[in-house]
Amino acid sequence: MGLFTGIRDYLKKVSSKETELPDIVFIPSDHTDEERELDILFEPDKHYFTVRVNELFLPKQMEWLNKYQPVVLAVTEFMYDKKAIEHPFVVGLPMLEGKVKAIPNKGMIYEDTRVAGIQPFKGGKIVTTVVLCKANTGSVLTDTINFIGKVSGIFSKNISKLVGEFILAAQTVMDGVDALFKNEDLIPVMGYRKEFDMDANDNVRPGYFVLINKSAQKWDQNKFFVKDKRLHYGDAIDSAKEFAELGSEFTKTEYVLFSLTQTDVRTDYMSLPFYDIYEQIMRDIRDKVKLKMITQEVKDEVVNRLNALSFDMELSPDLTSAHAQVLAEVFFEKIKGLTGKEFKWAAGSGKKEETFWTKYREKLKTINNLSDD
Repeated sequence: MGLFTGIRDYLKKVSSKETELPDIVFIPSDHTDEERELDILFEPDKHYFTVRVNELFLPKQMEWLNKYQPVVLAVTEFMYDKKAIEHPFVVGLPMLEGKVKAIPNKGMIYEDTRVAGIQPFKGGKIVTTVVLCKANTGSVLTDTINFIGKVSGIFSKNISKLVGEFILAAQTVMDGVDALFKNEDLIPVMGYRKEFDMDANDNVRPGYFVLINKSAQKWDQNKFFVKDKRLHYGDAIDSAKEFAELGSEFTKTEYVLFSLTQTDVRTDYMSLPFYDIYEQIMRDIRDKVKLKMITQEVKDEVVNRLNALSFDMELSPDLTSAHAQVLAEVFFEKIKGLTGKEFKWAAGSGKKEETFWTKYREKLKTINNLSDD
């Protein structure tokens, strides 16, 4: 059957270090031009994460693209909606279009591909595995890899709407890659698995990692830097040169620069399911305002619908709690601006515990203070 019986067996070997591992280098934050951002620890329900392959260098000496197709498999494991998600992402040649930069005398690189996320960090573990593979050229194999890549790409963008289908699609991707490994149509060049585990007292923070294949070159890990999300090498960050542009003695070996990123907002929230509900509320209010039909019944309906929407946002697996609160305020202010009326805080009663959401829902009740003009 050959050296590898499948992708899962290979990943187990990578995890248990049964294979000859490539060099792996963690780039300290002070060796980057993003030191301030990279020193912020992840906090559950406050931050989002993504995994990106920032740079892949394939040396000309390895006959990449002439004899082989490069294929990158990234598998990210995390908790999503109380389920353990295994998120595979396959990058093949079609996905490199627009990302490939040729280096005539040295090789080629591709840059900045998101392979997981954006997802809320819910604590626990984020596990990321990156495997660089080579595939023999051939139309049937190319079609298979392209199909697997398209499935992984489509479902990575719709995890929130298609959780059940996503899990099945992830299985399809892994089964497809597994079959290619078993037939030795797809051969691993190097791979690495990294766990970020808050429950094991890891300081989970964003950062950059470099995966370099074994070679005769002895690397000084203190000379690796990242500037503009590209790997550099030198004595200091200001004078370090882009790695792929160094002399041939450096660029005979392939490498992958990948990163775990962090943000406290996501700008794609309009693609999430709850946003359709918000838009429909806005359209209905706009129509009522135009017809001057802001009756008490309409006010009560708006309050009830916004209350329901706030619950959906609070419980959404696609939002952090902190961002849900920010968006709730944004939506409230937009509705306030649409009606052109002033809102006032309603007086609370009793000694109930005050949280953002209890205050917010009391605030919604003040819609009833709108005049009927």
